[in-house]
Amino acid sequence: MSFVYTKALGLLSTATLTGDVRAALVMSNTTADTDEDAEFIADIGTLDQYDGSGYARVALSAEAWAAVLATDRFKFSADPIVFATLGVGTRQCVGLLLYLHVTNDADSKPLIYIDGTGFPFDGNGANVTFTPHADGVMYTRNAP
Repeated sequence: MSFVYTKALGLLSTATLTGDVRAALVMSNTTADTDEDAEFIADIGTLDQYDGSGYARVALSAEAWAAVLATDRFKFSADPIVFATLGVGTRQCVGLLLYLHVTNDADSKPLIYIDGTGFPFDGNGANVTFTPHADGVMYTRNAP
């Protein structure tokens, strides 16, 4: 189940979400998929970050937050996210965590947890690319 972290919804609603958005991969022992109220990455009970060879967190590029008035949405978009030459980890990769990087996990804020299509997987030495949907990585919308 993909979702926006509860505290990130507050950032969106107050229009204070700006900065360096990055991506981390997590494995099957993570609680990032259930700790929806985590304010900081360090608040996630068990991050279980991917440990396959070649893995490193990735900074997103071409991030954009924009109001789409025609559809009453506020969306976040970015270029494809590429993890280069990702080797096999000790457990399968089950999700992608997007977060607002500050200096470290104690002050960096989890934003969006993504799973579903493409997960779980094992690295095989090839690049792993996540291409955001044409409607954006995520969007919020007023209820009708």
